[in-house]
Amino acid sequence: MKKIILSLALFGSFAAVAQDNPYEIFGQKSNVVYETKVSDLFKVKNNDVNSQTKALAFNIEEGYVLFLGEKDSVLSKVKVEPDQLLRFLSVDPAAKDYPGISPYAFVNNNPINAIDPDGRKILFVNGHYQDNWVGRNIIGADKGGQAYWGTGFATAAQGFFNDKSKITSSNYINGSSSWGGDMSGQDRYDAGYEYAKANIKVLTADMVEGETFKMVTHSEGAAYGAGVAQYLIDQGYKVETIVHLSADEGDEFKTPTAPTTYQFGYQGDWVTGNKEISGVDKSGIALRNDLGPMTVHGTTKSASVFNYVQDLITVQTQQNIGMIGSQCATWESQVQGTTSNGTTFTNINGNTLSNTNGTPIR
Repeated sequence: MKKIILSLALFGSFAAVAQDNPYEIFGQKSNVVYETKVSDLFKVKNNDVNSQTKALAFNIEEGYVLFLGEKDSVLSKVKVEPDQLLRFLSVDPAAKDYPGISPYAFVNNNPINAIDPDGRKILFVNGHYQDNWVGRNIIGADKGGQAYWGTGFATAAQGFFNDKSKITSSNYINGSSSWGGDMSGQDRYDAGYEYAKANIKVLTADMVEGETFKMVTHSEGAAYGAGVAQYLIDQGYKVETIVHLSADEGDEFKTPTAPTTYQFGYQGDWVTGNKEISGVDKSGIALRNDLGPMTVHGTTKSASVFNYVQDLITVQTQQNIGMIGSQCATWESQVQGTTSNGTTFTNINGNTLSNTNGTPIR
């Protein structure tokens, strides 16, 4: 009996080995294709009839893929690593800014790679430009987008907003009309609203829940940007701060009241007349005697403008009463020492300022 049991045990051990490779006991080594059957897995058929692989079977719970041959025989088994599960099937909305990366490799296959580190995104909305002599010599702008703004403008904006996020083409919005007189302020506001509606995926590319927008506009871009901002707010996004520079037709549209909004321009801007926008939190007009009629409007899109905007935020005014000449009068003046960059304002919140002695500022 013991001999019979021993013989059965030896036979069983050889059979166990033989089920992997029946010739291994004779010294042969080979790769074995298992004939395991597959059921209850999500399978995708291979339409290439000439391929040995007839289908793929996905085990979602255990994280592997089976390559199946005829009659669902398992040709190979591949483990899917966790980072591979984070691949995306749609085109990255910001793909054009990263030509060296596949458009399907959303944020370079790393969901936290392109997230704004401080949770903000700055939008720059340019005004009117013309790619001709008029644009280059009178308007001071012959291109839209990044080229519209002065050298270092984006970097200066990042410093002003304390925002270190990467600036790409998706940060720039073209708010220019066709020839400068074909649209009212309200028309451009409506156009900006529709633009944001059609391009919401581009505007919010690389952003996650909780991130916010900030915005700088210039000239015609003020009304257009106000429309963009309102659509973002309507969709549940937070727009923190808007800075309107040399806003054109400011009395023909309203800016959203949810963001903190500043409006700034230079004295003598004949293009805009420095008309105040409804809905702004603080507006200011600064004195710049060094600017002529051909430069006073376009100079606000240079990097140095943020020094003036910073002074607009901090400037304080006071009411005065006294004698001007032989008559008693009241006037409003700028409180000295409240502008760290030395800006002299001629108007704050629609109120004309005078010198501290009541004489006009010139």
